[in-house]
Amino acid sequence: VSLSEILDHLDDTLSELHKEAFAEPTIRLGEACAFGHVCGSVLLTTKQGMIGLLGPIRMDYQHALSLMHSAKKLV
Repeated sequence: VSLSEILDHLDDTLSELHKEAFAEPTIRLGEACAFGHVCGSVLLTTKQGMIGLLGPIRMDYQHALSLMHSAKKLV
């Protein structure tokens, strides 16, 4: 999966993700990641919408979770 493929299908992927609720920051890796098996994501649903981080499967998830918890407090 390339970045251009992810971007080509971004609207469809986000539409599918909006059907789910992520009350707490949720990590999705590999096959469980809606963006592709070589990606990782951290997702959070708020009253205003969805916040997410997308990166390589080997990204720093501890840091990503920390950022998402901070975002949750700010929103």
